[in-house]
Amino acid sequence: MDFIEKATELANACDVLTLTSIDLEGYPRAISMMKVDHQGIKTFWFGCQTPSEKVKHYQKNPKAGVTFWQDHGNVSLTGTIEIIEDLEIKNEKWRDWMKMYYTNSSDPNYTLLKFTSHHGSLTFDGVLKRIQLD
Repeated sequence: MDFIEKATELANACDVLTLTSIDLEGYPRAISMMKVDHQGIKTFWFGCQTPSEKVKHYQKNPKAGVTFWQDHGNVSLTGTIEIIEDLEIKNEKWRDWMKMYYTNSSDPNYTLLKFTSHHGSLTFDGVLKRIQLD
């Protein structure tokens, strides 16, 4: 099994990932987030509160990072965030567990974030591989 397949399996197994933004003062800000969905290790989706700090960060600077790990595997990806306002996509990505935060997918406090990986570092059993994804 190659590194990208291992990383995809790890993404399947991890529900909580670390999402990093660049704050308004230029410093990295990491926060644990529930993953809404993903396609391999290229695209990840997250839901968050519209008035949150991270939305303000991504509006100013879309650069982002996603990290997840388990046992002997660690994936660290660098890419960009797109703030999704399309209601059809927000409906498609809506999950029942989101009801504890929002009334429904059209709730104005619900923002959908799409992370697209550009490159990353994959480590499995002590072996590091750097990858380019775009």
